[in-house]
Formats: sequence, structure tokens, C-alpha cells
Amino acid sequence: MAGWAGEQLAAQQAAAAHAAGQVLLGDTAGRRVIAVDGKTLRGSAPRSTPEQVAAARRGGGRTHLVAAFDHASGVTLGQVACAPEAGKGGEVAAATTLIAALDARGLLAESVLTADAGFTARELAAELRSRNAHWILRIKGNQKTPHARLKALPWSQVPEAARVRSIGHGRVETRTIRVIDLAGSSDGHGEFFPDARQALKIIRRRRDRRGRWSAQIVYAITSLDARQTDPALLASWVRGHWSIEARLHWVRDVTFGEDHSQVRTDHGPTNLAALRTPAINALRLIGHTNIAAGLREHARTPLLPLATLGLT
Repeated sequence: MAGWAGEQLAAQQAAAAHAAGQVLLGDTAGRRVIAVDGKTLRGSAPRSTPEQVAAARRGGGRTHLVAAFDHASGVTLGQVACAPEAGKGGEVAAATTLIAALDARGLLAESVLTADAGFTARELAAELRSRNAHWILRIKGNQKTPHARLKALPWSQVPEAARVRSIGHGRVETRTIRVIDLAGSSDGHGEFFPDARQALKIIRRRRDRRGRWSAQIVYAITSLDARQTDPALLASWVRGHWSIEARLHWVRDVTFGEDHSQVRTDHGPTNLAALRTPAINALRLIGHTNIAAGLREHARTPLLPLATLGLT
């Protein structure tokens, strides 16, 4: 079903591009931008034996999934379950399998993959570049050496490359980005990360409804060089990565009650997740932004699901 969604999305974008005389991929400079992130099915741990019950109470035995999500359309392009014995620790391996599947369907070449620090792994970055895709990877404090090296770069000597201000939901947010060319500079410790071309420092300053200010610093690296994209676009892609939480994970948890599901037998949790995601995809592809409202509309009209899936 993910393959069907990818084909439908490609057809829609091709038709829109033909009508407009240009590539239509949102504000992505002609590139497909794909967010990769993991999700735990909280109620999926088996509880048939006392050992399994004890493991479930410790958070073990749960099913973990890794999904690839198109920034512009909100369509999930693919989803893979982590190996049961690896659990959440198998996310990088699952992501490697997932990008191979995307590449086989022609969805990966020249795209940009965004990921949180849990996927900042040399083997995944190398696999993406070998398949002619780029990446933007976050670096956090749990990766002490690269994080320390990033913080130590001469950021104070680099001017702001872009500043973006946004207002919404009663909040005012300003994001500034500074960029350092890693290929043309050195901190004296050798290669920073395989194929890394630029280092990013994004400072988010936010004022809430009560007038209180907060600030957050985000460090990231990318395989894109200065000729391939501009700093404002990099900042928007880093920010856009979190749309996978709001437009996919949140919908599955709140609208479909995924975390409350008590299905725990064999591949049952994975199979049900594989049905929820294409349901969301089908509604996104016909223009629904409110998935709950789309589900109610389809429940009231018996033949509408067939039309949505192109079966009439």
C-alpha cells in the first residue's frame, strides 16, 4: 500500500508540474524531502507469560516501526518494523532496509533525508550517498565527540546566513541559522563525518502566549554543499522534519488510538499499523488535512472509500 501511495503521489505531482510547467514539490527547490523517524507501539508487548509481563512493565517487547514521510504532501512513502530482538536499537538497520525499498521504487535519488540524532550513523549516511541521496542529520549531546566538535567551531565569526520569523497559535518564533563549510575548514581533528559538507547551528527563540521567551540551539550536519541549497531552505527542512510527529504519529495515536491497541499476537501490531498508514495516505492524497473529519465522511458514505481508492 505504501507503494500505491508513492505512485499516486508521483502521478499527482507530475500532473501538477505539467500544468504549471515546473516541478511541484513544495518549497524544496525541486527536491523530494523525506523525514525518517521511529515510533513505538506502546500496547504491543506480549503478556502471555510472567516473563513477558515483567518485560512489558520495563518497556520491553514492544513493536518498533520506522517510517519515511514526504514533507510536502504528508504521505508516508514506506514503513518497516525493527527486528524484534533489536527493538528500538534496530532503527538504523530498519531505516537502511527502508531506503533500499524507496530507491527500488525510484523515490530516493536526488532526495534529501532528514532525521533525528538516533539515525545519525555513518553506515546510514554512506548508504544514502551511495544511492545518490542527500541527508541532514541532527547531532545531540548523546553523541559527545561530534557534538563537542560542532559546538567548538568558530560560530561567533560566522554571520547569520538567514533569519525566519513565524507567528501561529499565539506564539512568535524566530529562527536564525549559521552555516560553516566543513570541506573548506578544519578543527584539527580530521574528517568530521563521512560526506559532511556543511555544519548548521540553528537558534530558535520563541515567545509564548504569556510573553515568556525560551531558546533552543540545534546542531546539524548535511551532505549538501553551498551550491546545492541555501541556508533558509536548510532551516526550513530541519524544522519541517517534525511534521512527521504532528501529521503521522499524532494522528495514529489520537485519531486511531494506536498506542491503546491491545493487539499483541505475533505480527498483529505490525499488520494493523500497515493498515492505518495507507488509510491516512488515501485521505491525504484527496486533500484532507483533518484525518478524523475525513474518516467520518467516509463512514457516512458507503461507496466513498471505493472512489478514494480508485476502485470504482
